[in-house]
Amino acid sequence: MGSVSSSVHVNVDKDTAFRFVADPKNIELVYPESLRFRVLEAPEHISEGSTIRMEARLLGQRFEWHSIVRDYRDGIGFTDEAIGSPFMLWRHTHTVRDSTANEDGDVHGRGSNEGCIIDDRIVFRTVLGPIGDMFAEKMISNILEYRNHRIKEVLEGNNSKVEVKYRDPTVISLAKGSALCIAMTMIGLLIPIYTNFNDNMLLLISNALAWFLLWFFTHDLLHLIVGMLVGVRFSHFYIGISNLVKALRIGPKYRMLFIALGIKIDREGSRASKYGYASMYIAGPLASMLIPFYVPLYMISSQGVSTIAVFFLTLSVINLVADAIMSSRHGCIRKGVRALTKPL
Repeated sequence: MGSVSSSVHVNVDKDTAFRFVADPKNIELVYPESLRFRVLEAPEHISEGSTIRMEARLLGQRFEWHSIVRDYRDGIGFTDEAIGSPFMLWRHTHTVRDSTANEDGDVHGRGSNEGCIIDDRIVFRTVLGPIGDMFAEKMISNILEYRNHRIKEVLEGNNSKVEVKYRDPTVISLAKGSALCIAMTMIGLLIPIYTNFNDNMLLLISNALAWFLLWFFTHDLLHLIVGMLVGVRFSHFYIGISNLVKALRIGPKYRMLFIALGIKIDREGSRASKYGYASMYIAGPLASMLIPFYVPLYMISSQGVSTIAVFFLTLSVINLVADAIMSSRHGCIRKGVRALTKPL
């Protein structure tokens, strides 16, 4: 389980700050535009038991978000608890206090005109466990940092300030992403050569790692290589959720199990023809369908036919067929075909 806390001082009175925080419509004003938060359904004034329905774009996928208001205390705070979201658990407690009060609400000294403090505490849990919680903690902290800056701007009426950019932890620079894909692909190619174990379990584990690396990282590497050759340019890599969740109709809470690496096209900088775009799109799935065959074929050529080699050969055939079907319906092969028929 993870948790994130934040506080922001605003030069307005408590009632003004509370009314702003308690109005669901203001969510769209203060969260990063890239997340595309939209309120779909909410009461004009929230109270105990109120429900709020929103949508947002996280890790490249659109999610609906349903919350219910708990522990509502007018003018003081409330908790919105997710009853439908990409998280296994989500409780977001909002509190507004005088700037002269501590986090428990105890006031030190006389009341003042020094504004107030908006406190947030979010407790959450992802399906990926501690690793997912650590990544989500970084993302949520950055979102709250941006949101607090925007709240301060809006409430204090000072929109002339230079806007703080949302630091998206899912974005990876083109240089780092390219280096990662190349390094992991090379490791995948070398593992079968240098791990000729007598222990079948170690042989299975090491070659499974090689197979996964060649399946996972070659996809975007071939997008990049072919794209560069045909005039497609890219701006960055990013961590997202695979379109496989659409094909398998995975529920929101479990979509984070299908984490994928993506690469963002720079449309303005690209000079490719529609055939160039099509070849770039199709190169990715072809790589992840064909290159993993390297593992069983190398094992057979160097060690002869074995149960483990047959296992990886069978796995590669299944992956070839499944990936061809799903990519044609929901993935990059479909995008490649559409690139041939749609204007750039």
